[in-house]
Amino acid sequence: MASARSRRGARRLVAAAAKFVVITVAFVAVLIASAYFSMRWALLGRQFVVPDVTGMTVPEAQETMARQELFLEPGGERHDDRLERGRVLAQEPPAGSSIKKFRKVKVVTSLGPRVFRIPDLTGQSMRSGLMKLESAGLRAGPIAYAHTLLGEADVVIAQDPLPSGESLGEGGVSLLVSKGAREPIYVMPDLAGRRHDVVRSALESRGLRIGAIRRARGAGTDRGLILRQYPEAGYPVAAGDIVSLVVSD
Repeated sequence: MASARSRRGARRLVAAAAKFVVITVAFVAVLIASAYFSMRWALLGRQFVVPDVTGMTVPEAQETMARQELFLEPGGERHDDRLERGRVLAQEPPAGSSIKKFRKVKVVTSLGPRVFRIPDLTGQSMRSGLMKLESAGLRAGPIAYAHTLLGEADVVIAQDPLPSGESLGEGGVSLLVSKGAREPIYVMPDLAGRRHDVVRSALESRGLRIGAIRRARGAGTDRGLILRQYPEAGYPVAAGDIVSLVVSD
């Protein structure tokens, strides 16, 4: 009888202990789950919108980020023709993105427009000048040609901007290229009645070319005299032009 009572007491004790263990485990599980979800809410629930700091100076961008409890991190520099040196050119994450508190936003700052030293191109052939501009990181602007005694044909005689100046590389370097000396212009004389062989030598010495020579009978004229000419007397002619003649037979 006493033995049965002892066994029943032991079972009740074991059951109470098991119940206590179950309750304890459940309570700990609830605490852990509560802590987990509380931490998750704290981390994920507090999201901030990344402000737009492009165009700002670095101190201005830092102040703007600090108000959102974010940090500014330098992310490099590069040249930009539109933004002056020291201002924010780009950012990552971009403006409008969601970000957690105390995170970093990388920014790229501008070095300003790239400035180039302008080489002296005067006296060089146009081809050499263009190659020199390209090697200096520049490009040619408008190119004008003019007859001049200052240089041979296809030689650079002036440039803008001037040598040793500085350029932002936007408009390029304008060049004035020589076409050489202008060919002399003559007024065609009246050749009628002159000997063909004498006139031919005089015309060729001035760079004119003798074209077709047509023979025709001329009343009362000696053989070999010029009867007509093309261009006619008074017309302007230059070296390389062709003069045609009608000579008496």
